[in-house]
Amino acid sequence: MATALVVSTQAALSAFEIADSRLLELWLHGRSPRIQRAYRADAARFLAFVAQPLAQTTLADLQAFADSLTHLAPASQARTLSAIKSLFTFAH
Repeated sequence: MATALVVSTQAALSAFEIADSRLLELWLHGRSPRIQRAYRADAARFLAFVAQPLAQTTLADLQAFADSLTHLAPASQARTLSAIKSLFTFAH
């Protein structure tokens, strides 16, 4: 029974990863290659930080992520957060 739960959990995560990946591609469509690279890196950083599908993230996750960006210059922090907020706006 535990094995079945692990397999179905992995399948669900894979489905979410595919959905998140597809959403990212739709969000990035038509943007310049430079912006695509930057936004893709920002999204990857955010997803690695929250370690869960986008559909399960909360405002608290976004706030914690923002707090974790103190090592970046203020302009880089603002651009990163702007990109992630744009992604969530698009997803909504």
